[in-house]
Amino acid sequence: WFIEHQPDGEKLTVEVKNPNDKVNLYRCGDCVIELKGRLKCLNVLSCKKTQLLFGDLLAVAEINGCTSVKVQSLGKCPAMTIDKTNGCQVYLSRQSLDCSFVCAQSSEMNVNFPHGPEEDEEWLERPIPEQFQHKIEGTDLTSEVSDLYSH
Repeated sequence: WFIEHQPDGEKLTVEVKNPNDKVNLYRCGDCVIELKGRLKCLNVLSCKKTQLLFGDLLAVAEINGCTSVKVQSLGKCPAMTIDKTNGCQVYLSRQSLDCSFVCAQSSEMNVNFPHGPEEDEEWLERPIPEQFQHKIEGTDLTSEVSDLYSH
């Protein structure tokens, strides 16, 4: 699937029927896109102020070269990569709490996720660190999250 150049204000729903399908979003504007069904992977490239909701994902969601995007997993999302993106809000479902993140050259990233029992759950928001401290210790290079992110 290719979803390209959606204009500001557009609301689009796409029903993905084959779990081996890949969805590519390219240069979408300030619009809302909902992907229903299971899909193999998701690529979001050069989108600006786009809001995206998706169901179950078998592989990875890739966010690349975007500005001020919101991405929400309504089902399972095993992994997400965020590259060259400024402003990315990620909302994970309860099924996606084991999602792993790989990020590079990005800023203003936050992940939101449910916490506590379902009947009394609250949503937590945590920053995804963009700054690290590196030290040489003997013959090894160690990396730690900057003190800016300590709670």
